[in-house]
Amino acid sequence: MYPALLLGLLALPVNLKAGQILSPCNPDENTRLLQIEADSLCARLTVPESRQRPGQRSIDLRVIVLPATGKTVQADPIVLLAGGPGQAAAELGPYFFTVFPELRKKRDILLIDQRGTGESNSMACEQELKPLQNFELSGVTATEYYIDALKQCLNSLDADPAQYTTPIAMDDLEYIREILGYPQLNLFGISYGTRAALVYLRRHPTSVRSMILDAVVPMDMLVPEHIATDAESAFATVIADCQAQPACDQAFPDIISKLETAVNRLSKNKQKIALVHPKSGETYQIEVDPLLINRIIRGAMYDRNLRQLLPLAIDEASQGRLQAIATIGFLLNGDNEVGNISLGMQNSVLCSEDMQRVSTQLDSRHFDNILFSMLRSACQFWPNSPVAEDFFNPVVSDAPVFLASGALDPVTPPKYAEKAKQTLTNAIHVVVPGAAHGATRLGCMPDLLREFLDELNPRDLDTDCATEIKTLPFFTSNSGPFQSPSMSDETSSD
Repeated sequence: MYPALLLGLLALPVNLKAGQILSPCNPDENTRLLQIEADSLCARLTVPESRQRPGQRSIDLRVIVLPATGKTVQADPIVLLAGGPGQAAAELGPYFFTVFPELRKKRDILLIDQRGTGESNSMACEQELKPLQNFELSGVTATEYYIDALKQCLNSLDADPAQYTTPIAMDDLEYIREILGYPQLNLFGISYGTRAALVYLRRHPTSVRSMILDAVVPMDMLVPEHIATDAESAFATVIADCQAQPACDQAFPDIISKLETAVNRLSKNKQKIALVHPKSGETYQIEVDPLLINRIIRGAMYDRNLRQLLPLAIDEASQGRLQAIATIGFLLNGDNEVGNISLGMQNSVLCSEDMQRVSTQLDSRHFDNILFSMLRSACQFWPNSPVAEDFFNPVVSDAPVFLASGALDPVTPPKYAEKAKQTLTNAIHVVVPGAAHGATRLGCMPDLLREFLDELNPRDLDTDCATEIKTLPFFTSNSGPFQSPSMSDETSSD
């Protein structure tokens, strides 16, 4: 018994108060988590769903702490604020922090499933929306199915969706900080999580020691407004980068015309197409929306590795072969393990916040704004609580902030981080040339984050190493990003 007791004590966070509330995670309920981090600590903390009506419904928030791995541990943890909106931090975090071992030496990692996600009274509507995720649609558009599924889901929810906005969730975080006894927090926001971090900073400024913002969503950026136009700009960089790589330029000299040929071909062909799932091997008979190709391209541009495949996949699609582009689509939909989005919570956030200001749909030459189309219909019936007008004002602070952007990002390009930085007076913005949506996990970036958290002097950081993270070469065949040898190289004349 003694060795086990000693190990349990060693696993407790440095904060004694937190150690009294958290306990080793139940292995039957946390199998995958404990496979990654055996010392993980868990708790369920109860909060009122509505702080204006505290005597009514209460909800439990899932809290996980990954204890610091070093001998000298600081009292201020790192808190992951996940993206989406709708990702669950407790699901994503254990995987995410495997590439940040140095950050974990000195500080606990605090993971909280934001209300409406993961195991914090989820509003994921998984069963209703499963056919949409698997492309199992026939005779209806994605938007029509989405709206019908949300209406079914809403009727079954044990929740008031109007209470699942960013400000309310950030007050949850402050409550958890207080009850666990942490003096301050180091916020690590990703995508929408950067917006959440800014909201927390404004509402609870003395509780913030530092912030890392990766793929920045400033307060006045209306997420559903520029989805199509920002994707068009990112697609232009795909074209330019392919032209700059001789092998890609030779293999795919006119990507735009090939994309338009593929879309036109699908517009004329209303028959179902057999497509094979790359992981399960299962064959799906799918009536493909012509715009599905463009939507998959937009999704692939989030990931610098999937981006490598786009010229080849577009070329294949222009010839009527859709398996390559469909494989990217299946991969983007995930495997129901990590990174799934709670679409109910996403509606609560975006209908209460961004959609209060967005009134028109901005499409571009090659990309439609399906997010706006879906939300415009969903927000008519999804319960929401409009935020105050000053919610969209920029956050002014002298807290130490590290902003990071991928130069290839199709949804939060560097211009948005630059806008947020204008009122963050103690901040640095690092743009990574070869990164897409999410830059902090690449190359020397984890080392820069460690130095930032240790010193809290963002302007003193030497960030030149980030410029060495280059764009990846494009695939020119199914064999990879290599130029096929010419016949003259393979044979000699007699």
